[in-house]
Amino acid sequence: MAIRARTVPHLAAICILLAAAATAVLPTRQGDFLNGDDQRFIIEHGLVNRPSWKHAATLLTVVHQDLYQPIPMLSFMANYALAAPTPDAQFPVSALNFKLTNIALHGINVLLVHWLIRLVANCRRIAFITALLFAIHPYVIEPVGWICGRMILLGTLFSLITLIACLRPSGILSRGAAWTAVLAWVLSLLSKIIPTVPVAGAWLAWRRHGRLSRRDGILHGVLLVLAGAGMVAALLTTDKLGMIELAEKELSTPAPVRLLLASRYYFENFLWPSRIAAWSPPPENVTFVSIPVLIALLEWTALAVLIRIAARRCPLAFTGLVAFVILMTPFLAATFARRFLTADRYMYLPMVGLHLALAAAVIQLLDFLRAQRRPIWLPALAATPFCGLAVVWLLADQRLAPTWRSTVARDLHMVAINPDNVDAHAELAKAYIFEKRIDEALCVISEARKKWPDSPRLALQAGIAHRFQRDWTAAERELESAARRMPNNLRVQYYYARTLEMVGKEAEATAIYSKVLNENPVYVPVLMALGDFHFFKSGNLQIAQQCYERAVAVSPFQRDAIYQLVMIAVRRADWPAVVKRCRQILDLNANDRPALLNLGVALTNLGQPAEAMAIYDRLIIVEPSARAPRLNRAALLAAQRQFTPAESDYRELLRLNPADRDARIGLHDLLAGLGRGDDLLSLWNTAPPAAFAAPERQAWLAWAQAVRGDRAACRAQREALLETTEHRRFADWAAVWLALKSGEDADLIELLGPPAAISMSHAQRQYIVSAKAMLASLPPDRANSPAGHYALARLLYYSHDAAAAKSVAEQLAARPDAGRYAAAARDFIAALSRQD
Repeated sequence: MAIRARTVPHLAAICILLAAAATAVLPTRQGDFLNGDDQRFIIEHGLVNRPSWKHAATLLTVVHQDLYQPIPMLSFMANYALAAPTPDAQFPVSALNFKLTNIALHGINVLLVHWLIRLVANCRRIAFITALLFAIHPYVIEPVGWICGRMILLGTLFSLITLIACLRPSGILSRGAAWTAVLAWVLSLLSKIIPTVPVAGAWLAWRRHGRLSRRDGILHGVLLVLAGAGMVAALLTTDKLGMIELAEKELSTPAPVRLLLASRYYFENFLWPSRIAAWSPPPENVTFVSIPVLIALLEWTALAVLIRIAARRCPLAFTGLVAFVILMTPFLAATFARRFLTADRYMYLPMVGLHLALAAAVIQLLDFLRAQRRPIWLPALAATPFCGLAVVWLLADQRLAPTWRSTVARDLHMVAINPDNVDAHAELAKAYIFEKRIDEALCVISEARKKWPDSPRLALQAGIAHRFQRDWTAAERELESAARRMPNNLRVQYYYARTLEMVGKEAEATAIYSKVLNENPVYVPVLMALGDFHFFKSGNLQIAQQCYERAVAVSPFQRDAIYQLVMIAVRRADWPAVVKRCRQILDLNANDRPALLNLGVALTNLGQPAEAMAIYDRLIIVEPSARAPRLNRAALLAAQRQFTPAESDYRELLRLNPADRDARIGLHDLLAGLGRGDDLLSLWNTAPPAAFAAPERQAWLAWAQAVRGDRAACRAQREALLETTEHRRFADWAAVWLALKSGEDADLIELLGPPAAISMSHAQRQYIVSAKAMLASLPPDRANSPAGHYALARLLYYSHDAAAAKSVAEQLAARPDAGRYAAAARDFIAALSRQD
């Protein structure tokens, strides 16, 4: 009975706490991913959005942006693996299980707070009230409702376990408790660095037991060393990315003033959460001599007075207030390295100290009134303000939860809280752009400009909105204004330079790219933009490669940069490099189709057709209507002389799309090689005019007639074409091939005519490939005859290889059996020399 008497109230307390937590945060389950960190760390992260054991191991070894937080990233990967696909929505998966995980973590943290305070206070009532207040305070809505609040939720969970392990009930620190504390603290550092937790642990242990043993000192020293190492690593990473320097450049208010104003926000919204929002805009040009700073100083004075009074009158409240200051200190210091002033999630763990102080004061007051045998209504009256505050907090929860359903909902609330701050309006416009509601974004900007006509942040968002509309002139105008007013903002400079590229001002754009990289050599967007410029426009593959390689060095999972390195290697025909880079992409996503296709091409060129064929088969099984793998497979089958399956693939492609040029020409080459002239006639007589205009179709029909051996029909098709066109040149080769094959080459020199330069279009390249294949199919005696050598020299010239053409012509001119082709070869060499 005694056990049951203790267990039932304990279970009842747990149920009430979980119910209270659910009441407060369960509405946050609705909604979606938000812009910013949700994009970077989940939706667009090459490891998280492709869950695998290999990627999970890799997450433990890499830094994400300026953070090393592998535990939350692993939890995101697990969520992603279980998430329901949403192919028709803005994001590829549902956010529901991400949000439910955050809710569950908050419930666990509530129970851990209850456990911790029972150890600290040795009082169930104080523990229950502290945990209840923690469960429902509006400061919990951001870390629970925002998916990337996961970092603070997990950091708090492991910090609470660390504190619990340090506060052994017996007063004797066991080895198991010490190892638990160290392990939990390491996991906390891998989730979110809250460096003063060991100090808070030492404080709470000392207040609980009245002393710290030698073993306590060693344990807390180890925890502090680990915290220091984590802080140094975080600061080095943040400084490497230039975030601290960038924040300093954009701030106009001294750091101590920012700290005081941030603390004022946290104090006031703890008691009366009327201005809670996702973040607080940075104060502009606030000095020490100002009313806001004076109020903040008075609030700190009041806190100091409360701490002094509590030290004498309410020891547990004193313990809680000091613990709050200890835990809050690093978050206040974070205002030095961030542009925004405050974030509600920073109060998630520190406010446990304030809740402890409040709960201890309330219980001590009620116990005092009960001891004084006051009327029964007096304790109830004394508890009324406390209950009223809890109701206010719950109402605030219901008001705040919907603001985390979408980026626009969040930033609409920001504007409602900060209607006179231009940053809030600029962020709202940015949110509309993120949700692709461009007209609404421009409306927000237009309204805001009535109050702030010269705001560079509004100009930035207007420029981005016009970029979405492809109104490059308007985008250039807006972004030029923003760039001029924010010369140190790298994002602004990046967008401005990209827009200058679009309007043809490439020299100005590249100058800006170079300037940005001088300031921040690891700014990936500019590295990618400069690489793209040199790859697609200037043709300087060396510089493009350097840019992409630097981007990959900074962000090893930058798929686009790796893929561009693949394309550079393809252009250079560096097939081993293509294989290496494609496999690098496939390590990120084993089903990356472009990488698989290029890997198949590279393996084919490296003489590994079986491996290439397996890749194409795999892609076709996944998507039977996919064009590129079937086309590549058909070409590979034809090269392996597996003509029947190759023809089947080509005809399937033409069934799916009769206008497919590559498939029709591939089938032409196959049928021509097999001598199936009648099938070629059918192939080109049914070619759609939209894909093959009449002159081009006639040139291909000339080849069909040549394959059939109908010399008159071939020449009729050829002579129907204008002499100076590329189609006529291609048809000439049909007549030349037939003349060589039949041995009737008396007019071959006249058929080819004088050498004339032809531009190298995509169609021309296809003509050259087909003509080369057909001439290569000639019998050896015809190919090696003087006529065959002359045709070869002319074909090389036709292929834009003048040096090889001249070499073959020189050899022909020296042949004793060249006959009339010796003079033709010398004339051809002279013509080439004149062109040089």
